[in-house]
Amino acid sequence: MIVLSFIIVVVGLSLGYYLWIRQQKKIDELRSIIESLEKERSSIAEDLHEDLGATVSAIKLRMNNPQHTEHLKETNEQLDSVVREIRIISRRLSGPAS
Repeated sequence: MIVLSFIIVVVGLSLGYYLWIRQQKKIDELRSIIESLEKERSSIAEDLHEDLGATVSAIKLRMNNPQHTEHLKETNEQLDSVVREIRIISRRLSGPAS
């Protein structure tokens, strides 16, 4: 009877340890996914700030210039560039098509 009780305890502890290890692996996988998502979010934020922010600021300055009509072609090209960048960022956020 004592041997049977001992075997049950050992099997129970082994099963508990196995389940704990399995949970730890899942937790590690989730941490890795979260870390990847955080890096991607940071990259997108940097793209928005550095690339689009600077371009939009330049366009705004040009549009506030009373003689902005001289620069309409260049301003239009910059706006096209902003639209392309927004599309790229939007695709990155959307992920691969399924």
